[in-house]
Amino acid sequence: QNKEELSKYVVRRELVAKLLDRILDESLDVQNKELPKGKNRDREGLIHDLIFKRKMSGGVNDLWILNEEFVHFDGFSELELSKMTLPNGDELLDKDQYDEMKVLGFKPNKRPDIFLFAGEGKCIIIEFKEPKTDLSNYLQQMPKYCNLLANYSSVPIENFYCYLIGEAVEPEADLNEYEESVMGCWYRDSIPVRKVGGTREKIASMRIEIIKLSDIGKRAHKRNFNFASKLGLDLVLEETDDISCSS
Repeated sequence: QNKEELSKYVVRRELVAKLLDRILDESLDVQNKELPKGKNRDREGLIHDLIFKRKMSGGVNDLWILNEEFVHFDGFSELELSKMTLPNGDELLDKDQYDEMKVLGFKPNKRPDIFLFAGEGKCIIIEFKEPKTDLSNYLQQMPKYCNLLANYSSVPIENFYCYLIGEAVEPEADLNEYEESVMGCWYRDSIPVRKVGGTREKIASMRIEIIKLSDIGKRAHKRNFNFASKLGLDLVLEETDDISCSS
């Protein structure tokens, strides 16, 4: 019985990874249907809903495709920061400081694609962009979230782990301040987040990673295969080739 449950788990993970492949190849039926005049394709939404359905809080998600640990954290998907709560039920942002936020240009109604509260002064912010979008045009998006949260969260948040995920980076020269990791992603470490006004002392730090969806897919397949191999479920993965992922 345990092996049967594990088989279902492995197959489901593989289907998620294969769906990501097909989204990138634009081979899903929904990606090739003719749209009504004036309506655009929601390319980013397909990726977002595959990994963590939009407008959701908590519940089942497939963030394992990025990091196995992320599925265990309390999280929100495309929800306004002003509506988010901490695990104990308290509001994430300090509402007593909304007037100051407005004066200084902060916008508490901003909606990160995914926000995960990892506890102990740590949080994770994930932004998806559709494959043809140049990620280098969005390098300042997540620092704005971090500045707001570090200064106005109702509990101290001192470490931010940010992921900008898409496919295109053109040109790579725009990533001049970033390092390339052994895995092929780009990252910046220990970026200071400063207190607004006054002495502008450092109150937090952030790490930003830029990752290609195709690389995430490759890693997901490899991790899932290794997992299945250790459980003796290699043949189960081969059977997923016969399962349709067209819709």
